[in-house]
Amino acid sequence: VKRDKKIKIDTIYASSIAQPLDIKPMKDSLFKRTEYFVPEFAIDGANGSRWMPDCNDRDNWIVADLGCVKKMHRSEVYFVRPTAGHAYVLEGSVDGKNWQPCGGHLDKQMKSPHNDTLQQRFRYLRIRITDGIAGIWEWNIY
Repeated sequence: VKRDKKIKIDTIYASSIAQPLDIKPMKDSLFKRTEYFVPEFAIDGANGSRWMPDCNDRDNWIVADLGCVKKMHRSEVYFVRPTAGHAYVLEGSVDGKNWQPCGGHLDKQMKSPHNDTLQQRFRYLRIRITDGIAGIWEWNIY
């Protein structure tokens, strides 16, 4: 089976980051854990971490910078709480200033992952979540 090659993301940044969450111990009072939600967690390949924007961020977005303009074939995004549904806009840019829509959907869809066929050249890709729980478990670009 021929598989798409994953593109390495040079830098990732977001409109905001949720505050760290202290997890309360259930049985062992010495067990303390804090969960963080930085943008890098959306591309770390781990299913135990995620990016979440600040709860007051109503225009949340996350940007992947590939370092240079590259041809992209596909974007694959895994949102938090996929059974609640999501709507989003995927935008591409060569300069990080002028953005053009290249994927996403405005209707709330319940699925995981959300795939967009691109076949375009960009340096930057941006996801703006317009409906649903804002946050991304994992984002792959091929």
